[in-house]
Parts: sequence; structure tokens; C-alpha cells
Amino acid sequence: MGQIHIYGKYRDCVYDYENGVVVDPGSGEVIDSIYVADPSDGFRARVSNDPYKSIHYSVVIDRRVPKHIYKAIHPSLENAAALLRQIFNGIDIDFNYLLNIVYNAYRASIDAGAGRHKRDVVAAAAVYIYSLTKFSRYVDPYKICLDVGGSAAVCRAVRRVVIKLSKIYKFDRVKVIANLIDSISDDPTSSYIAKLLLRYARISGVPGKVVAGALMYIATYIRGGYITLREIAKNVDVHEAIISRYISSNNVAKIFRSRAGAVTRIEIPNKICIEVEKVLKPSNIVVCI
Repeated sequence: MGQIHIYGKYRDCVYDYENGVVVDPGSGEVIDSIYVADPSDGFRARVSNDPYKSIHYSVVIDRRVPKHIYKAIHPSLENAAALLRQIFNGIDIDFNYLLNIVYNAYRASIDAGAGRHKRDVVAAAAVYIYSLTKFSRYVDPYKICLDVGGSAAVCRAVRRVVIKLSKIYKFDRVKVIANLIDSISDDPTSSYIAKLLLRYARISGVPGKVVAGALMYIATYIRGGYITLREIAKNVDVHEAIISRYISSNNVAKIFRSRAGAVTRIEIPNKICIEVEKVLKPSNIVVCI
């Protein structure tokens, strides 16, 4: 049982999905495995309606995942893999790791209010955790859930699942915030200064998007640029009042404003000034203390 491929490395060869091999149609010899030939393919789903047999060839199924649970989480696994490929431009997926996340997300979703929409909630939460831990990249799990058809009420359950998963899976918050900074700025100099400030910034207990937005705002003025809190808030999809509060209480810069609200003075510690001056001359409103 197989399918002739008309593209790729083994063009016109037979892909035997049941056995996971590529076969030469002339000689009948096995010339490669499907997973090695095409890691983005390699599913048995074409020859079986049993989800347990539809797992990617790269996965050694964790026997701690009961068969009936695997059947329940398989749609979430496939949805999460498809979303990750879409977000990260067709990357190869570590299915063993993704399966582990999906399984734990499923368990966490049982009392999270996901209801019959558990599939979408689990997939969105798994994409969020996989992106953070594998690539140090932030994706909004709530928006992902909406994109795959979940309602606003159901998608709020994603956050409850994510909170539980965050206690299991660890990631480097500094790297995640640094990548966020790069994603919201098209100015390399401002991004560099913001990431420099990040080395000294208080980030514990503060959402990454708030930190990234606030540091980009401060960095823009340090280099002599101009941006409004509203623009920054829109870029990171956070209310400007939340960013403003963090700016007021942060430990890397103290901002003074005119009565009209214009930034007139920024005080930053000498150790940060020294680092900034290696790259550029700070704006005239910057005072090193």
C-alpha cells in the first residue's frame, strides 16, 4: 500500500505510509524511510482511521499516555503541529516533545472550563508552551484559540491551562522578552538599547509584553527619537496605562515630563550610561546619575 510522489527528493517513488518507507517502484527495493526523506510528511493517517496509528514516524509513543487518552488528544496534537508550522514557516516539529506538552495540557484542561471545546484550548496552550521553550518566542494563546474557532468565553480557559503548564515547563524569560523587543521594532539601535536596559530591568512578576513595550519606549527617547505610549501599547497589544505604571516604577530609568506630558528629562544609572555611550551619544535629555 503506498502513494507515488511527484515531487521532492524521491520523485516518482512509492511512499508506503503503513510501513514508513520509500520504495523504488521498479525494483521494489526500500530506498529510505519516509521520516528521513521528508520529516514534514511521515504520517500513517492515510492508511488508518485509528489515531493511535496516525502518529508521526519520529515519535516513540510514551506508554504513560493511555491509548484512550491518545485518541482524545490526537486532534489537538495535529492542530498544534499545523499551527506551529504556520507560525514558524514550516519548521520540523519535535513530535515527542509536542506530544508531551499536549498530554499535560489535556490533563490541565479537565477542570479549566474548556468544556467540549477542549481540543482548541489544548492546541492553543501547547503552541504557546512549545514556542516559549523551543524558540524563546512569545505567541498569544488566547488569539490562537480564537483563530482556530474557539469562542471568547472558551478561550479564556487557555490562560488557566497555560498557568498550570508554566509550572511544569521552564523557559528563559530574558530571551523571550529580547525576541519580543526585536519583533516590535524596525529600528536596530532602539532595539539594542532596549535589550541593554533589559539586562538591568526588574522583570519578575511583570508580563513580558509590558516589559518589552516599556523598554522600547525608554530606549527610543534615549537615542533621541519620539514615540507615544499609545503607539507602543498598540504594538504590544497592552493597555497604555499598564505600560505607564511599569515605566513609573522601573529601576532602569526615571522619566520627567512637562505639564503637557512631553518627556523633558531621563535619568539613568551611570553603569547603563557607560554601555549606551559605547554605541551612541545619548539624547540631550538623558542625565547619567
